[in-house]
Amino acid sequence: MKKILFLITVGLILISSCKYDEGPAISFRTYEKRISGNWEIEYSSVNGQEITLPQNKTIDINFNYEFTNQSPIVSLSSGIWSFNKSFTKLEFYNNPTLDSLYTTYEILKLRNKKLWLSNSTYEYHLKLIEK
Repeated sequence: MKKILFLITVGLILISSCKYDEGPAISFRTYEKRISGNWEIEYSSVNGQEITLPQNKTIDINFNYEFTNQSPIVSLSSGIWSFNKSFTKLEFYNNPTLDSLYTTYEILKLRNKKLWLSNSTYEYHLKLIEK
């Protein structure tokens, strides 16, 4: 009986610890390691309607909190990125002092090879193409 109660408790802790609606429930990689890499957009929508973008629209998010961009996610070609304090939002800045927030996206999913972002208008699903 104690074993079953222990397993149920562990299961509930794992399920409730998920920061993102779309998962993962648990990960042994840090948020920074999961988000670092060169990402390509595989799905995009505006106000819930899917839109088609030209091929090879990528954003490179590196471990040093810098990004270079060839996508519509941010209209800056490069800058600084950061998580909010709860790791639920991805913030893009246009200068290294982090005093000029450019745009913010809610993180819906952050897995090793999948990243889903959204704001009040746009939603992007990205796939990792290289670390």
